[in-house]
Amino acid sequence: MLAKDGLLARALAVILTEKGTKVRDKDLEGLTSFFAEEVDFATALEAVACFFEINRPESILNRLTELTEGLRKTIGTRFPSSSPSSPAETLPSGKISSGGSPTPNVGHT
Repeated sequence: MLAKDGLLARALAVILTEKGTKVRDKDLEGLTSFFAEEVDFATALEAVACFFEINRPESILNRLTELTEGLRKTIGTRFPSSSPSSPAETLPSGKISSGGSPTPNVGHT
């Protein structure tokens, strides 16, 4: 059977949901133990293969991309990244400075 701490038993616990059961109500630890004891390797692989036939990897990746873009937009509106740190000024040498250069310690010992 499958290793009790194995990813395959855990994957089955995650992807297989009994009809009428809400995902949040699943006992993942109990299901993982059950699948580890009761399901052979070939059957587990077949179940995972069927999951990916129904839920194509590219559609899963597309959905993740959409979610990521949505998060970027939300974060971008809350934290604008294009604010200048300090205005530019002209130094006596004629060079332009945007500030931020340290001042030397004059007169301190």
